[in-house]
Amino acid sequence: MTDPALYAPPAFAPPPQVTADGRANLVGLSREALGCEMAALGEKPFRAKQLWHWIYHRGVTDFEAMTTLGHGLRAKLAEGYVIARPAVSRALDSADGTRKWLLERVDGREVESVHIPEDDRGTLCVSSQVGCTLTCRFCHTGTQALERARKGSPDIVMLKTPLRDGGETPLIKALKAAPEISHIPLVIIGDGISPERRRAYLEQDVDDVLAGTADGTELVHRLKPMVRFATMQSELRLRLDTATTFGVDVTPPRPGAGDGRYRVLVVGGGESPLKDIEAVLEGSYGLEVVPDPFTAEKLLGGGDFDAAIVSLESETAADYLDLCAQVRKNPALFNLPVLVISDPECLKEPAEAYSKGASIVHLRPVGARDLDASIMTLVRRQRARRDIRKALAATLGDETSDASAGLYSTALLHAHLDRLIEASEGGQKALSVALFEIRNMAGLRQEFGNKAADGLFAEVASWLARLIRAEDMAARVEDGFCITLPHTSYEDAATPMNRIMWILTHTEFGIEDEPVGLWVMAGRAALEPGDDADELIARARRDMD
Repeated sequence: MTDPALYAPPAFAPPPQVTADGRANLVGLSREALGCEMAALGEKPFRAKQLWHWIYHRGVTDFEAMTTLGHGLRAKLAEGYVIARPAVSRALDSADGTRKWLLERVDGREVESVHIPEDDRGTLCVSSQVGCTLTCRFCHTGTQALERARKGSPDIVMLKTPLRDGGETPLIKALKAAPEISHIPLVIIGDGISPERRRAYLEQDVDDVLAGTADGTELVHRLKPMVRFATMQSELRLRLDTATTFGVDVTPPRPGAGDGRYRVLVVGGGESPLKDIEAVLEGSYGLEVVPDPFTAEKLLGGGDFDAAIVSLESETAADYLDLCAQVRKNPALFNLPVLVISDPECLKEPAEAYSKGASIVHLRPVGARDLDASIMTLVRRQRARRDIRKALAATLGDETSDASAGLYSTALLHAHLDRLIEASEGGQKALSVALFEIRNMAGLRQEFGNKAADGLFAEVASWLARLIRAEDMAARVEDGFCITLPHTSYEDAATPMNRIMWILTHTEFGIEDEPVGLWVMAGRAALEPGDDADELIARARRDMD
């Protein structure tokens, strides 16, 4: 997965604007960026200051008119750059004096500016970016947030509220209604969001609501699971499409179409706080209450819970908090949402609970509506994740599988990899594959026969299928396996590859009651420009050597 640090909001930088003949537009660059351009041309830093003066103080658009620059520099600038301001592609005048201008940028995209006259002043609204999220009803630019999401393929869409005139509601609906981007998590963030409003956002299928100012630790831990959830949804769409071409049609799960009440395990030793939690959630959720973390861990391992609530209210809080860490270390429970509710004296900082693996942290006193909204956020995502896993599993049918291994066939692998490559290149996402070969399989066939060796191969394949993430796909490739790892870099692919290789190598398998060790070799490769499925797999094979 991507480094968590990358989830911090990046510093704003204007997108590059390039003309049809390949020249870059200098308008919009900062002083520092202009300095970098001048340095690339071998010029001194003061040239950036001169350019800035000509562009923004004098309004000059022709390099030849910049007489303080030498002829050689003017020629180099004219060859590689332009000074192109947005052009007015349409102007409208209203009867009340309001004037609107649609401005076309060098790259062909448009923004809108509006002047609204008043008796004692005038208001000028200038859209500084394509897809401005303010969604003012009198302005065209706000409708382009969809375009930015479609073309930018972001991991998360964050919408800061409140927007003017309640404009977030139509934008939320539009983002969730567009099939090609509806899988991208949508997060509402802003100060002063009431519990009622938070609940209303969640009922509009918003994935999470961060009310108030979230620090970096909370932001990372709230957003990271959603990025992986988006990867699962993206993989589901692509795999359903691939399976359809092989004659396997699977109906995608509908959001919010869960079966029955959500199951929530409440863990805590204090009687009064637990009663408060039960009073809020009883009736809407199926609650089970246990008094200690040790019983809870055993119960979680054998149950199908949608979330856990851990209550910290005594000197034994550390043991209860360690339950979060144990959940995150357990492959079967790794994705289970854990809501921590703590007395202030039990936690120095919420970051302490987040570092242990908490999904959301509340310090008492916590309002009933806040608690309800938080648990709703978590259980709904967990149920959706489970539904996605079921739908992904349903794509493994007779037409798509290798019958002897119980994994996807080599033909399906190549077709799906081509689809993943196209999607990864279009969305600028990482993609890797991990390849495993059982080098002594030929010898085992010779010693025990094909039937016995095929049985061993199927057993190994069954282990492999349980070791991969839901969004990964395992297929048979000769006497080995290939795993697709969407949204995973070459460096990050090393972790699942090495873990799987270690488990397969150190597990004692058997043929005809005789212990058999496996000689497993593994290699990985990440997508590079121009790759197709064959080249990506071939490079992973070369990585074994």
